[in-house]
Amino acid sequence: MDFGFPVSAHFADADQPVLPWRLKALGVQEEMRLNLLRLKQQGKWNFVNDLPPLAPHKLATMVREGDMGGIVEYFMPLPGGVTGDHHDQTIKAFQEVFALVSPPAAVVNADTDEYFAEMMVAGPDPTRLRRLAEVPGKFPLSTEHVTAVPELAGDNLAAALAAGRVYWVDYVEMSTLDNGSHPQSPKYMYAPMVAFCVPRGGGPLRPFAIQCGQDPAGRRIYTPRRRLFLEAGQKLCAGRSQHVPRSPHPPGLHAFDE
Repeated sequence: MDFGFPVSAHFADADQPVLPWRLKALGVQEEMRLNLLRLKQQGKWNFVNDLPPLAPHKLATMVREGDMGGIVEYFMPLPGGVTGDHHDQTIKAFQEVFALVSPPAAVVNADTDEYFAEMMVAGPDPTRLRRLAEVPGKFPLSTEHVTAVPELAGDNLAAALAAGRVYWVDYVEMSTLDNGSHPQSPKYMYAPMVAFCVPRGGGPLRPFAIQCGQDPAGRRIYTPRRRLFLEAGQKLCAGRSQHVPRSPHPPGLHAFDE
């Protein structure tokens, strides 16, 4: 617990990944590295540090000898900050991050409420979703918030809670983190909460309320009726992106979050 959360120092032999999985993982990691290299060659991203070159036979030797330090340094180099004027501010610019690897199919509907809810069930961090038994004092939900969603019109929060149809995600752990800085811009940290409800007749989860901090004082609860609901959702995704690295995750997740 030296890091504030559990980290395994080693794996038992029975828990080690088998060779086919290792080779598959290395293939995906190489695709990610080549994608980063292509961005650099296109002049879109230039880094303080050069990406380390490596001959294929040397990589094969590291794999055979189990040189995990060298493998990690190759596949996950530390390029440092991005130099020059680098500001991806459009959806198209972010989509172009996938220069070689195929972008996930979700890019076509990533800004919808339906996909936002799906990410909490089958996304990179589905372990955070919990059934809500009562309204938390720090997240003062109401029926008005619920009925802001067309599919939940005419519903009642108390009835939905009693029926077990209300769920939430709480990134309270993020409240211990401070804002930071990056060579290109400031970095802001949020400890958001989001509530979902299943319609009375069944169907997929519907997000109906987002609060971007743990203390409701001076904060709004955003609903789909508010123009800033999508922006609030992005702040929640920022909290999720900081939480996910604490648990095992595929390398493609980094490009997806970018």
